[in-house]
Amino acid sequence: MKDGGGKVDTFEIIEILENATIIYEDGNRAIFKAVLLTDKREIIFGQILTVENADHCKPVSSIDCNDVFRECGGIPKDIIKSIEGGIKKTVFKKIT
Repeated sequence: MKDGGGKVDTFEIIEILENATIIYEDGNRAIFKAVLLTDKREIIFGQILTVENADHCKPVSSIDCNDVFRECGGIPKDIIKSIEGGIKKTVFKKIT
């Protein structure tokens, strides 16, 4: 995909947990709309953008996956006790 400057964006297909609950070591809980667990066991949270709402992703609409994961931040794994719930979902992630 190209942006206004002619740069080609590339995407990969990943699996995330949608609406997952993270339980911290101190007992607090938080629900995240999208959680990505990387190969390095990093925990990244973010948003799910639909293709219709993200103009820069329209060329990928011909593929079955219609959502794009947008990273918003990370959580240190040493303060997390567990991750519960969540629904596995396949989405695109922009490769930087």
